[in-house]
Amino acid sequence: MSAPVWDGVPLNPERDGWHWLKHPEDLRPCPVGWDAMHSAWCGGGMHSSRGIIELGYTYLGPLILPADHAAAVEAAAQAERERLIGCCRAEMCRVRSMDHGPTDALTAALAKAREDVLREAAECQPCTAENPNETDYHRGYFDGVMAFGKAIRALARKEVGK
Repeated sequence: MSAPVWDGVPLNPERDGWHWLKHPEDLRPCPVGWDAMHSAWCGGGMHSSRGIIELGYTYLGPLILPADHAAAVEAAAQAERERLIGCCRAEMCRVRSMDHGPTDALTAALAKAREDVLREAAECQPCTAENPNETDYHRGYFDGVMAFGKAIRALARKEVGK
């Protein structure tokens, strides 16, 4: 693919500025000024867009001056600062929304969960046998303690929403 043909006009022709041009007889490119008001190149006289092409020059690009470079770096740094500030604000809003505590709906759901689990725990029977010396008594006691623990763990899971 061949390079597009240059029309003799620099990048951003509406602005005055310096640009790199290269003449085939020169070893190095040279900076040439562009006068936006006259739409002409300034360097050893004024040259129109067509005239600079007829002289054999090719366009390499804008010359970036230290002030232009510093402004571009500052603009990029400012954009990054603004992006980071936006991220921080979003995170702060997310954290603050967690700090406001439970909503009325959450409070009601937790109260219902507590009621359900405590009712289940109250129904746990530590023993079904009459005589504490019987094996069934000890088995029932163990089963009751396990069921009570299970009910309490269920309450804890409902408290944290799992």
